[in-house]
Amino acid sequence: MGDIARNGRSIELAAGAERIGIATMLADLIRQNLEQEPRKRADFQRLSTSVFIDVIDANVSITLAFAGGALMVHAGSYGQPRIRIATTASVLLGLCMLKVVNGIPRPLHRDSRALVRHMLSGDVKIAGIPRNPLQMLHFARLMSVNG
Repeated sequence: MGDIARNGRSIELAAGAERIGIATMLADLIRQNLEQEPRKRADFQRLSTSVFIDVIDANVSITLAFAGGALMVHAGSYGQPRIRIATTASVLLGLCMLKVVNGIPRPLHRDSRALVRHMLSGDVKIAGIPRNPLQMLHFARLMSVNG
């Protein structure tokens, strides 16, 4: 297990996840977002869900298991994720670019419009938003490097 804890926040990689580049990259991204944007701590504390991410072009998948201020990143599917995302590596990185202002993703920003285009074309599939809208909002804000 690789521990990436900073300032009392725990972000860990479960056994096997450290061999998956996207798992390490997303754990580092979240850690950096928390360090650089203290207001994201509230979102991290409020996240209590699992997010399954299938990176189809890299043929890898991970599960981000959030538990109110802690994150365990697992290789593959773990537990029963309430949010599921299937996309390519480049589109996944684009999702991290969503512009967030005053805690809300900006729908008219070019990255938000690109996300809608990807969803309409099937390049990204996100399941679980209607049942978990607040958790999805906390997740989107935590992941965004633009706000």
